[in-house]
Amino acid sequence: MKKALSVLLFLIYAALIVLLFLLNKKPKPVDDDEEEEEELIDRSENIGQSGDLKVTAMWDFHGDVDLHVMQPNGNEIYFDNTVDNDTGGNLDIDNQQGGQGAAENIYWENPPAGQYVVELVFYKFAEEYEGNNNSGVVHVIIKKKGQRAERHDIRVREPDPSNRIRVATVRIYEDDGDDDDDDEDEEDDDEEEDDE
Repeated sequence: MKKALSVLLFLIYAALIVLLFLLNKKPKPVDDDEEEEEELIDRSENIGQSGDLKVTAMWDFHGDVDLHVMQPNGNEIYFDNTVDNDTGGNLDIDNQQGGQGAAENIYWENPPAGQYVVELVFYKFAEEYEGNNNSGVVHVIIKKKGQRAERHDIRVREPDPSNRIRVATVRIYEDDGDDDDDDEDEEDDDEEEDDE
């Protein structure tokens, strides 16, 4: 009996060691944030039309979030001015209820050079869901031709049509392939000419 009890205790002890080892074994870390970003960027590419500049807002709660973009010509693209024939700006997706997979999308096939100011307005809760948890994170994906998409996460809590939330400022240059470094080089060239 004593020998059987010793064997039983040994087996229990061995099982506990194996169990502790398995519980403490950590899986290979995965960068969840990087995977989530790729999923959001992929999701944004399937929303609305695309062009050389595309701004997409996505959220999964019940509420009306409005995407606004002030263009270089001073005209704003938003729910009340969905198309600008001068710039080619177009709000082609305008979601007013929210919910799973809600989105708004503004794009330009050939955006004019200049500064684009991207803003959000949490306009209102979806009426049939008022009183529920109607706030959360709005993911804004900005895609410029030839560049990696930018992701901006904006938490909204209470609707306020007068509160414009600045998301980002995007700069489009005359030559589509230029970036900030090229402009600095041009400025350096101008300075060299002035020195002569």
